[in-house]
Amino acid sequence: MKKKKDFDKWMEKQGRLNDNTSIKKKKKMKMKGTKIKEQSWAKMNEKDEKSWDDFRNQYNGIIKNLLNNIDICNRRYAEEGEGGYLIQRKVYIKEIEEIKTFVKKKEIELGYYSNE
Repeated sequence: MKKKKDFDKWMEKQGRLNDNTSIKKKKKMKMKGTKIKEQSWAKMNEKDEKSWDDFRNQYNGIIKNLLNNIDICNRRYAEEGEGGYLIQRKVYIKEIEEIKTFVKKKEIELGYYSNE
């Protein structure tokens, strides 16, 4: 009996044992060791396409900082009433407009989207 078990184990390792129990064991062993990653068709074809925020991502921090500065100017003007804050606020707004215009033009040049 022991020889039969040893032989079955050897055959199972070799992939030659065809009874139902060994097939189930093989499937369980394969499922434990191998994890299948599901990938949608869209993700498979996405490799050639560019991510929508590849270029503009580097400017996010700058724009957020300028927006925070605008908020500070608004609050300070409301609290103190000094007109200098409105002038500086206009400067920040102009910088944001220039950055956004630059990013948009550059993305069109890089082919992220057409100029429609």
